[in-house]
Amino acid sequence: MLAARVRMRGFIASTVPVGALRCLVISILSILTLQAQPVPTSAAPTRDPAAIALVQRSLAVLGGAPQWAQLHSAVISGSLSRNGISKSSVTATWEDDWTDMTIRSRRDFTENGVTTTRINSSASGAFMRRDGKTQKLPNFVEPATLPTNLPAVSLMIAMANPAYSIVLVKGTVSDPGDRVVLVRYDAGKANLRTKQEWFFSSETAVPTQVNSYADDGLHIGHLLKTEVFYRSFQAKGGVSVPEQILVKEPNGTILTVTITSITLGSSRSLEDFQP
Repeated sequence: MLAARVRMRGFIASTVPVGALRCLVISILSILTLQAQPVPTSAAPTRDPAAIALVQRSLAVLGGAPQWAQLHSAVISGSLSRNGISKSSVTATWEDDWTDMTIRSRRDFTENGVTTTRINSSASGAFMRRDGKTQKLPNFVEPATLPTNLPAVSLMIAMANPAYSIVLVKGTVSDPGDRVVLVRYDAGKANLRTKQEWFFSSETAVPTQVNSYADDGLHIGHLLKTEVFYRSFQAKGGVSVPEQILVKEPNGTILTVTITSITLGSSRSLEDFQP
């Protein structure tokens, strides 16, 4: 059983234990083994009214962007498994803040008495600290992990960022399922920074899946792909959250977080998000 505390200003991010974290970092660093995908050309952001309407409908079903924006923090408890195997020896503390709509997160993983801390910020990037040593992670780690948070907050943050293009893509026979595609480029560059493909229930409009792609920044056409699935939404504190978040890493490792309780509403010092 995983005892996880999450402090956040509006959303909850999925996380991994120490062993799984090392696997995640290794899989990210081995991006060359992934299949190359073409990187599109930079263009002025596109804001498709049909896509915006679908996202707004989904956010309304999940409690509404204003309600999520007013949340100060959350404490979450749950269980975690890796490839279907429970990691009962792992404890984790999750802390998140987006006071100014800038995402900051801190992940403390303790396994067998050893704690690894990962700090993630859209302003400063991603860092990992262990045994008193701090390591700067590759630039693509931060944008690649954005969709692994609670879906309402991930969507709200992306929608509020004018750097994102947002379009609605209709499904086809060979590739079924309408999806909203959010694309963000590095400022002044043609390099893709992050791309998110969001899938929604045709009946309820709740998000069911998001595929995330992030440019590794090293080799043209090589993108890190992370798949996230949301299951069984439940009402809590005037908003809706998934009972389970499943994350499929680029190397095929599957991390499943089953949420058992959430307490909304506290604060967090921004000093805790410094690398």
